[in-house]
Order: sequence, then C-alpha cells, then structure tokens
Amino acid sequence: MLTPQNIREKTFEKAVFGGYDMGTVDNFLDEIANDFELLAKENATLKGKMKVLVNKIEEYRSNEDALRAAMISAQKLGTMIEQEARAKSEQMTTDATAEAEKIVRDAKLELEVERARLAEAKDASARYIESMELLCRRQTETLQRLRAMQLTAPSTDAAEAPQPQTAVPQPDSAAAATRAFNAVTPESEAEISDLFSIV
Repeated sequence: MLTPQNIREKTFEKAVFGGYDMGTVDNFLDEIANDFELLAKENATLKGKMKVLVNKIEEYRSNEDALRAAMISAQKLGTMIEQEARAKSEQMTTDATAEAEKIVRDAKLELEVERARLAEAKDASARYIESMELLCRRQTETLQRLRAMQLTAPSTDAAEAPQPQTAVPQPDSAAAATRAFNAVTPESEAEISDLFSIV
C-alpha cells in the first residue's frame, strides 16, 4: 500500500544521459506526498465519521426494532384489554338482565298471590255478610213471631197488672230465644270461624 512516507523515501537511479532534474523530481514527490497525506487524513476522518454514522444507524435500527416490538406489544395488550372489557360488559349485561327478569317474575308471582288472597278475602267477606244477613233475617223472623205471640196471648188481670222487671225470661220467650239461637246452623258457625281466621 502506497503511503506518504513511501513516496518521500522513494529513490530513482540516475540516468547517464537525458535524465530528470533530481531536485525537481524530489519537490514533486514531496508535493505528491503532502497531498497524499492530506487525502489519507481526510479519508481516515471520513472513515471515523462513517463508523460513527454506522453505529448510529445500528442504534437507530435497534431502537426502531424495540419501538416496533413495544408497539406490537401495546397493540396486543390494548386488544386484550378491549376484549376483556367487552366480555366483562356483556357478562354484566347478561347478569343484570337475568336479575331484572327474576325480579319481574318474583313481582308477578307475588302479585298473583296477593290477588288470590284478595279474592279469597272478598269471598270470605261475602260469605260472612251473607251469613250475617241470614242470621239477622232469622232473628228478625223470631222477634216477629214473638211479637205476634204476645199480641195474640189472652189478657188477664194478672197479665195486665204491672209486673216487676226481672232478667229471667218467660218460658215461652225463653223457648223462642233458644230456638232463634239454635237457628244458627253449624255450617254458618264454621263459615264465621273461617272468616275470622282469614281476616
């Protein structure tokens, strides 16, 4: 490899006739050596810069690879988070819908139960009122019979005389009251008992 030092130390054999002037040749060789030295220094500088640039390029490439890997990882993570959030949202929606349907079913069932209880209470009330009306009619009929018996009974001086008031009923009146009381049938008593147990 030719170097500036080689150029400077290069010697030529002297020609016997018609040779070049040695001083001129040496000066030219010195100029060539100087220029070659400058070119060599510039070349070394450029090689150094090129090496720095190559290193930077490699660094940028490694950073680019790292950034690309980080971006891919971030995209995968984002996709996974989105899928998990969507799945969780769908599950929450499903659970909320099922809970709402259960609440509606329970409310409807409770409403039906309350309606049935209300209808049963209405029926029991109607039966109770009917029993009471029947009892009142029988009592009224009994009282009317007692009054009719009293009006048709023969009057005597003893009957016309003022009688002391007593809590003991007359035999006929006691018998009529007993009959009126017995007019309440066992079925009516059972219905009344059932009504009070429901209410």
